Amino acid sequence: MRTQKSLLLMISYVLIVSASLFNIANAQQYSQIDSVKKHIYYLASEELAGRKPGTPGIEKAAAYISAQFKNIGVKPFNNTYLQPFKLLVGAQLADVNSLSIDGKELKLGKDYIPVDITGTGKAEGDIVFVGYGLDKTSGRISYDNIDVKGKWVMAIRGSMDPADRSARAMLMGDYAKAMTAADKGAIGIILVNPSWNSEDNMDAKVSLNRSMGNVKIPVLKVSTKIALKVINQSADFIKKFPVDNEPASFETKSKVIAEVNVKMIYQNTNNIVGFIEGSDPVLKNEYIVVGGHYDHLGMGGAGSRKPDTVAIHYGADDNASGTAGVIEMARLVEKAKGSFGRSFVFIAFSAEEMGLLGSQYFVSNPLISLSSVKGMINLDMIGRLKNELTIEGTGSAAESDSLLNILEKGRPFKVTHSAGASGGSDHTSFYNKGIPVFFFFSGMHYDYHTPTDTPDKINYKGEVDILSMAYDLAKVLGNSKPLTYKQIATQFNAGARNYRISLGIMPDVAGSRNDGLEVMDARKGGPAERAGIKKGDVIISINDKEVNNITDYMSRLNTLKKGEKAKVGVKRKDEKLIIEVQL
Repeated sequence: MRTQKSLLLMISYVLIVSASLFNIANAQQYSQIDSVKKHIYYLASEELAGRKPGTPGIEKAAAYISAQFKNIGVKPFNNTYLQPFKLLVGAQLADVNSLSIDGKELKLGKDYIPVDITGTGKAEGDIVFVGYGLDKTSGRISYDNIDVKGKWVMAIRGSMDPADRSARAMLMGDYAKAMTAADKGAIGIILVNPSWNSEDNMDAKVSLNRSMGNVKIPVLKVSTKIALKVINQSADFIKKFPVDNEPASFETKSKVIAEVNVKMIYQNTNNIVGFIEGSDPVLKNEYIVVGGHYDHLGMGGAGSRKPDTVAIHYGADDNASGTAGVIEMARLVEKAKGSFGRSFVFIAFSAEEMGLLGSQYFVSNPLISLSSVKGMINLDMIGRLKNELTIEGTGSAAESDSLLNILEKGRPFKVTHSAGASGGSDHTSFYNKGIPVFFFFSGMHYDYHTPTDTPDKINYKGEVDILSMAYDLAKVLGNSKPLTYKQIATQFNAGARNYRISLGIMPDVAGSRNDGLEVMDARKGGPAERAGIKKGDVIISINDKEVNNITDYMSRLNTLKKGEKAKVGVKRKDEKLIIEVQL
């Protein structure tokens, strides 16, 4: 009854707020449209060249947002709007990289290349051919009756299924095969393309993509010509492999000496953060966060839906639209700040496109106590409204759906509620810290992550209509009783699709660490929670096999079976524990 009464009071307040604020005068709306248009046309201009972290374009964007905050009257923390952080953007081959087989020095970029997921170090040993490099969990076994400890293994890339020729199968297969080799005690793995992919493409890479993390052993790819010489076979052998009644694996007569050296590439970037203090002497010590990311993909490449096109990816909708929305929300709140009890924090996040790194950094290094944050509104891709607005994260608070049901009445668009809070945007970082979230999103479109996401395609009136609803929501969150945070049950299997087993945790899918996987939450009554695994634990092994990142975790997860018990190694602060989990 108490909850219902509080909700009724909140809804009554919303009705009053909505009646007074919803019908914006035409002149004011036109002024807002002009402001939003000005912001987006600058942020998505040729001058800013796609706002990729580490480039002059994003530095100009940061300066622009800071200037807007200052002009509006948003106050900086510690005399600056910049929250700087360093991010790992990739890796680069160092000067010393070498491979020799049977005493013959091979040429980097012609005969071999290190693979993106490679570890570093020097390793010398015999070569064992292991076919497709499969473990017993994958059907046909490559490692039966053969010892690869202290040796190099050579494996065919991709799937044994000739119909599965996807790039994903190839890349995920590389990682799984390298992990299996390391688990078996191999000191390195050499990969060769399958017969259906004769394109060896040995161009030496300037940089390596670390988006999947890396394994601990050297991982090299050699040309088919080199591989056939090592296994002393013709091209027909790989084409027909595996052949019934022939061994999947055998020792070769070749020996490898290899050294792989990689240096990490770091870049500096900034979140842009400011605040407007509330008017209530008590509530002003609590905060509502309004945020959206301001970075994009620069000239394309990783993350682009047209990765082979080198051109400015303007990112007008993704997410100049949301950045403009954060600026305009700050303007509206400042204009009426006497009517807001709570304080507001406005954040333009960097490095969202690289894995929510900016918002992750903020919640890990907050400028205010996270326990004082009572809600978060995320504006991401709000510029392509047709007739429907999606608000995600409604399952993160008990009152969210009822609240939005009132707020959405009379809007010039339909509002769809989505309970989940793992929508691949910055609200996820706040939800993982126990904060109710609302993610405003006007929908996907063909221009997403391509050079054609340009300012002329933005629905500017539609964006202002969305901001009107976001402002009304901010008005309620800034004054009413705090929302009741809820765990979202569907979150706990995030990333586990097509996997047989779930531990019942929410893994840190956005993390950039390579020394374990942080548990962002554990489902009440789930296998992990029952066993004693807690939020904040870092999983470092499963069944004595290392877990360094989300890719390792998913690979280990796929080896487990229902009904078994798994030994999960966790790091809890400075203590290392082995916890037995009943699956």
